[in-house]
Amino acid sequence: MNDSIIRFKNNINDALNLDLNDNAILGYANQIVLNPFKFYTQKTPIEMIFESAFTRYITDVCGDNLQDITEHTYISENTNGNYIEFATGVDFQRQLVLVKLVNNINPNEIWYSNPMFITENVNLTTEFDYKNVSDAFMQSVALECFFTRSIQESEVKSYVQETGTKVSGKATFTEMRKYVFEMLDNFIYRRLNLLLSKTQVYVQGIRVTDKPLLKDSDIQGNQNTFSSEFVGAVNYNDTYTRTLQIAEPLQLVSNYPNSIYTLDTINDLIQLVFNRDIDTNNEDLKVSLYKDDIFISYLDLIQINFTTFEQVYNFVSNGSYKIIIPANKYSTNLYGSLPYTELTFTIASGEFERTEFNNSEFLVN
Repeated sequence: MNDSIIRFKNNINDALNLDLNDNAILGYANQIVLNPFKFYTQKTPIEMIFESAFTRYITDVCGDNLQDITEHTYISENTNGNYIEFATGVDFQRQLVLVKLVNNINPNEIWYSNPMFITENVNLTTEFDYKNVSDAFMQSVALECFFTRSIQESEVKSYVQETGTKVSGKATFTEMRKYVFEMLDNFIYRRLNLLLSKTQVYVQGIRVTDKPLLKDSDIQGNQNTFSSEFVGAVNYNDTYTRTLQIAEPLQLVSNYPNSIYTLDTINDLIQLVFNRDIDTNNEDLKVSLYKDDIFISYLDLIQINFTTFEQVYNFVSNGSYKIIIPANKYSTNLYGSLPYTELTFTIASGEFERTEFNNSEFLVN
């Protein structure tokens, strides 16, 4: 059985089939609630020899395209399964949507996910991250359930001395957390039990150390849902922070200056180029310039385009220079922020005149 909460079918009717019970008149598909500004990773049975062969969309339940998410969708093929990692950056509120994959070579090959919500309105939702040791990537999803309370179970070993005195040893406590689903359907119920049986499971970033099973209850009237809950033993010291696994995070791909120069050869320019569009609204883009470990200036860089920032600066003396970029100064909603970064370069005197300079023989003092 497919253990992915988000699974793909090559027919939209099959994608919308959520294993309803026979007497269900009202069908709800509100269990999957994803944050549009987070990336989620799931296994997929789709064989994609070339990632670029598929265009990726968000559609409504009729299959009509709402957003092209090709730019924010990444696919990796592995021997033990293919994976898709995607985000939207767009809030679709409480409109049920699907992920749609269209083969550019054969447009009749179309794959649809099961329905979900993609919204920032994520009250009473819980993030799950899970994998087996042999899996290439951690799968992730967010479901409409909520944490209710902590539970502690204690175990005390005791023995009776020859005098008849009963002595208790040190109590051992097991930390547990309880989660409740007010509405759960057959489709999610079956897959969630498989999720919780993985060797590595993190719920809200906290490691679940046992293999809890979901409790079931009666169907609510003529709906397709029922209430459920699970209690899992946890290790509060073992936490997981989700990171990009297939997609590349925000990175500085080039900068100038970045080498050894003379005053004659260095340009009057400070430049930063990133691999992602910087979509921060922060107007303070200052970086710090140091010479010989002494601060000399703040540089307020100007955004030339979505990826390039620069400023004119006239270098007037030799020395060992350093540009310091504070953490989170440059950021994007989807791909994270640039960490604290130091960029170094040197201006030194050449051993001969500039007219005698060539790339193969240049030396500095």
